[in-house]
Amino acid sequence: MFRKAWDQRYVVVKDGKLAWYKDKPTPTTEPQGVIDFRVTPCEAVPEPANKSQFLIRPKVGNWTGQAFKGSEDGREFIFDTTGSPQSFKAWLDAINAHCEFATRMSGGSQGQAQMSASKSLRR
Repeated sequence: MFRKAWDQRYVVVKDGKLAWYKDKPTPTTEPQGVIDFRVTPCEAVPEPANKSQFLIRPKVGNWTGQAFKGSEDGREFIFDTTGSPQSFKAWLDAINAHCEFATRMSGGSQGQAQMSASKSLRR
């Protein structure tokens, strides 16, 4: 499968959401896009063809209540951890922890660890 060129992005996983930025974010920077794991049950899984890449996708069907391009078509986000200070496993574990947290979220504050680093994101 042919893939478009990679766009370098900064990614923040926090409070059951994944946000991406073109440049390193500051507290006042608005993200270019957000996946709200509280709205759509989702998962992060390894990309079988590449050991440094993983996919974020809805567990079933399409992304509901999301405002990014391709949400109605069940878009899969592909991330490459090459060059990240955090390991592939750390990213996969953190994102899946936030997906699980968002699924069971009842207004509590558990599981709200933050992980941010430069990532590559295919748009």
